[in-house]
Parts: sequence; structure tokens; C-alpha cells
Amino acid sequence: MTEKEAAHYLELSNQLEDSLGGCPEAIDLTQVHLSFRWAYDLATDPRILDVVEDLIGHDILIWATSIFSKHEQSSSFVGWHQDEKYWGLDSSTVVSVWVALSKSDVYNGAMKVIPKTHLLDVLPHLETQSTRNMLSRGQEVKFEFNDSEVRHLVLNPGQASLHNIRIIHGSEPNNSNVKRVGFAIRYIAPSVKQLGEKTKAVLARGIDNYRHFELAPPPEIMQLENAVNQHRIASQDFLLKIARSYRPQ
Repeated sequence: MTEKEAAHYLELSNQLEDSLGGCPEAIDLTQVHLSFRWAYDLATDPRILDVVEDLIGHDILIWATSIFSKHEQSSSFVGWHQDEKYWGLDSSTVVSVWVALSKSDVYNGAMKVIPKTHLLDVLPHLETQSTRNMLSRGQEVKFEFNDSEVRHLVLNPGQASLHNIRIIHGSEPNNSNVKRVGFAIRYIAPSVKQLGEKTKAVLARGIDNYRHFELAPPPEIMQLENAVNQHRIASQDFLLKIARSYRPQ
């Protein structure tokens, strides 16, 4: 999308952060597409869905969304991890799209990946419970690698990167004077099942002949305060169900 479009979504994301106290935790910015029409519109942008369709097929569900906001001079980071370890999905027919709402570079904590690790099995993770780690359990994958292998995904506002559910990825703190904001969307094929309690999903394109998820309608346009109240409930419900379905190996 254009930088102007990204700036529009960034303004709305900032308004949401302000309504949640100004600097909410990452887990408080989960499932925003269920309550905020702008987040739903971004997640169903045809330009994004066209690319996702090439990877997982015409029938597409939105399983989850998250806003990853790193404020300037923040010590918060995302530990090296694999998404599949904690999501409780029975298939890898999943793709994550990370849309840069602001510039994302090495200085402000751009996502970093270890190429070809999507070919690995799901690896053991250590749960550090670090308050600086933006992940729910402070998880860190147990994997040895050379720093020369790491690639930083530098993006301008409006650009996006796509990720496999198994690739090892993370990000450094924001050492700059500019906030870094990314909007992550998790798309799945309807054939994918949630291991454990059924969660909500939104049909973004095509049809769902499986009904493995509770299909949620597009959110209504409402006052910010009402949307925030609805969001708190939807986010907590999702996180609790994922937590209860997780079984350490």
C-alpha cells in the first residue's frame, strides 16, 4: 500500500494505543480485527489477500491479528521463536503478513529472521517470563546459529513481509527516537483446525466448508470507547483459549 495509506492506519493504531493507556503490552493489542473496522479493512485488503491466495489457496480465514508497537528508546524485544510452537494449529497451511505502518529498520527493531529455518521441525523453547520480551511467555527457541546468518527485514511504511509459521524470527529493542509499528495478520486455510477450544475466525475470501472455527462477522463501525470495551473481551477470550490448549512437549 502507499505510505499515505500506511500513515492513515498508523494514526488509527496510535489512537487505539492511547485509549489503552498509551503504551499497552503486545498481548493487549491482539485480535483487533474483531472490534475495529479499520483493522478489519486492513486485514481484508485485496492486495494482501491476492498474495496470500497464491500461498494457501482461494479460501482464506483471518485467524489472528496483532499490533507490534515499539516505542522510541524502548528496551522491549521479541525473542527468537517459532510461531507454530504456541499457536495450537494442526497444520502449517498458515501465512503471516507483517505490514509496516511506520518505517522498520535495524535501528528501531525491525524483524529479523534466520533463513531456511522454516524447513526445520518445531524446536524446544525456553520460557523465560522476561518482562522485556514482548512474547506472552518470554519464549526463546533453543537453537544455535551464527550471527552472520541473520537477516533484518527492513521495510518502508506500506511495505510488508510474509512468513512461514516455522521460521525462527525475533527483533531487537528500538534504540531510535522514532516509534516502530507493525500490523501482523495470521491467515489460515479453512481446513486448518485449532487444537483445543474453538476460537473465532473471520472469512476473508472464498468459502468455509469445514467450520473448524466460530465465524465472526465484520465489526460494526462504533464509538472508540465501545470498540475498546468489545476488544478487551475478544482479546482475552482468544488468549485464554490459546493458553488452555497449549501443551508443552
